[in-house]
Amino acid sequence: MPRWLRRSARPTDDQTALAMRTLAEAFAGDEFTWASTEATRLDSVCETFLAAGPTEEEFEALVAGIGAYLGELLVRHAGGRWIYDPEQKMAAVDLPTGFRGFPHHKVAKRLELGAEHDLFEFYWYAITNDVPPGSIVTQWGSSRDL
Repeated sequence: MPRWLRRSARPTDDQTALAMRTLAEAFAGDEFTWASTEATRLDSVCETFLAAGPTEEEFEALVAGIGAYLGELLVRHAGGRWIYDPEQKMAAVDLPTGFRGFPHHKVAKRLELGAEHDLFEFYWYAITNDVPPGSIVTQWGSSRDL
């Protein structure tokens, strides 16, 4: 796990939210908007990135950027809020539905383990509490390990 994902000192939720918004805005730049539909583009970004043979530093930077962007989409479109989870020692997004998502962890799994950790499915499930149309439901009752 990248060192920046796990901190020894506990930031406040406000500090976490500010840091995540800043990372998300840096990732989005001029290439991404804040429309909910942008979540559909993230998996192809991952594939393109992996095809280029990234260094460890580039890998960590992409996890930070996409994770923050994905989480900020949940904040903006699903009424979520950034928090710092002291048990996991990382940023998370709490949603009004009771869902707690760890978008950085999900992005890392997508990059390390492949398309079965689809980022759009994670986003869809988080905002709808249902699997996307056409998804395969596993024995655990969800389309993927969210």
